Amino acid sequence: MNFTDFGFWPRLLLCLAAVWIAKGVASLLNKDLPLWFDRVALACISLYLLACVGPLTFGIFLLLFLLAYIGIYLISAISKVRRRLFLSFYIPILLAPLVYYKYRSFFAEEILGWSKDTFNAILIPAGISFYTFQKIAILVDAARLNSYRPIPLDFLNFAAFFPQVVAGPIERKDELMPQMEGFRFTCNWSNLNEAAPWLALGFFYKLCLADNLSPFINRDDMASSWPILFTTFLFGLKIYFDFCGYSLIALGLARMLGVTLTLNFRSPYLSLNIRDFWRRWHVSLSYWFRDYVYIPLGGSKTRAWWVALLLVFLLSGIWHGAGWNFLLWGALHGIYCVISHATKDRIRLPSFVAWVITMALVFVAWLPFYETRGGILIRKLTVLFTPSSYDPKLLLQYIASYDTWHLFPLLLLLALCMMTLIVERISIRRGNYYQFARHPIAIILLVTVTVWFGSSKGNDFIYFTF
Repeated sequence: MNFTDFGFWPRLLLCLAAVWIAKGVASLLNKDLPLWFDRVALACISLYLLACVGPLTFGIFLLLFLLAYIGIYLISAISKVRRRLFLSFYIPILLAPLVYYKYRSFFAEEILGWSKDTFNAILIPAGISFYTFQKIAILVDAARLNSYRPIPLDFLNFAAFFPQVVAGPIERKDELMPQMEGFRFTCNWSNLNEAAPWLALGFFYKLCLADNLSPFINRDDMASSWPILFTTFLFGLKIYFDFCGYSLIALGLARMLGVTLTLNFRSPYLSLNIRDFWRRWHVSLSYWFRDYVYIPLGGSKTRAWWVALLLVFLLSGIWHGAGWNFLLWGALHGIYCVISHATKDRIRLPSFVAWVITMALVFVAWLPFYETRGGILIRKLTVLFTPSSYDPKLLLQYIASYDTWHLFPLLLLLALCMMTLIVERISIRRGNYYQFARHPIAIILLVTVTVWFGSSKGNDFIYFTF
């Protein structure tokens, strides 16, 4: 669900109003609502908002919900010796809808060589990659316990919790399930005070930074290396502020209801090495791959740790999209991490130098991430590996191609992005991520700037397509 779609908020407020009216009527009649009322109400709100996204998304979610719950029920009834065999059979069943909707065309066209007209274009259910992985995680966790059978209502709230179901974070059983089991609708200033800073910061990142960067991203300019590099740089900023913005809004919505979600981004563009970057970028996905793929493959305890690490990042690339470009992106980060891990005790660099190198590697890798057109990607890579394309005269020509009306707003926007990253750095020095940006004065400034300069085009969040 798109938090920047103004249709979302009236629906949510109407749902919350209905809950409070029901509670108010019960209070006037001196009657206590049953303990399950709040959890049922939350489930209804989550399902309603998910249904508003689209019937396909709603239908596939319900199918996976039922399959996951049946799997948890079955796995609790068999011996631990046979559970691994059961998982090897049942996890592919949970993955089947994801594979079908997301990878069908790629497999048919790129692997089997079928015509591109073999399949008609199909929609990908929003959030299918996120809630599929969340259900696989709880199924694996259930296999490790003696007997785990959550109440269907609690499992539904865990799986469908509306702030995070479409684009994460991918929450774990131990963190989110206890909050769903004891969920109560409470309206107090403490929750609102905790929620407001995250909401203000999230909307600022999305509407004021990410969406305003979009018009300046020209993917078709390949006259020299300079427009390619600058476009890649802008995209790197956009995807961070876009996805982080979504995650912060989700965090704020959850806090408004008294629920705590994982802080999915921890100022990743301030990382001093690539390993640290992946501890800060899309945290819940990184930890998911660590706990459910890397460690089961042996992790760092095996001699072939680098093979497991490369496999993890190749799978991460595939998770992000069906295309050779995503595999290349995953392979690049896999190679980065292998080299970083192998040299972590041998090479010591000044902090600034380490940061520059890390950011250069990260931003270069964004090129195959956003350029999904295979032929165009090869042409861009060819230009980047052509020394003459870095002629300073070509740089001056590229700068001159911007007229004053476009150059001045772009420079202001970039300055605002850099100031934002500086504020993130100050927050880390004070001991907490984004702390400085959540100061009451900062919140007033963020809201003011967002209202005045926020984009009104209503762009979808980038990770909705994943």
